[in-house]
Amino acid sequence: MKMKSITIYKVGDIILVPFPFTNLRASKRRPAVVVSKSSYQDERPEDLA
Repeated sequence: MKMKSITIYKVGDIILVPFPFTNLRASKRRPAVVVSKSSYQDERPEDLA
């Protein structure tokens, strides 16, 4: 069983996220800025970027 890695991001961090192409068959990693606060992240498994 593979362990899930956990990375903590904070507001203003620049991260690379996969953005899908319009055909949804492939994606490209693009930079994004984290805009969710740690209080939001404490209650939910996703980050807003």
